[in-house]
Amino acid sequence: MPITLNTTLRNARATAIVTEAGATAKLSVYTASYATLLYTSTCAATLGTVSGGVLTFNAVGNATAVAAGTAAIARLFKTRA
Repeated sequence: MPITLNTTLRNARATAIVTEAGATAKLSVYTASYATLLYTSTCAATLGTVSGGVLTFNAVGNATAVAAGTAAIARLFKTRA
């Protein structure tokens, strides 16, 4: 059974992600099942904006590929100072 979250709750969750990510978030992209790391990029100082229950990322920096493959999964990391 699918679960539907109202916009207020989606906004709150997305805003919490932006806040927790802080100014040093990294986005790592992998092949299926996290089998191979393809690249890691640095996100903008403010991860993104939230509106209508949707988190839209700001700029994500360029990265150099460390492996070849088809991107399937991304993970957002908060880096520690």
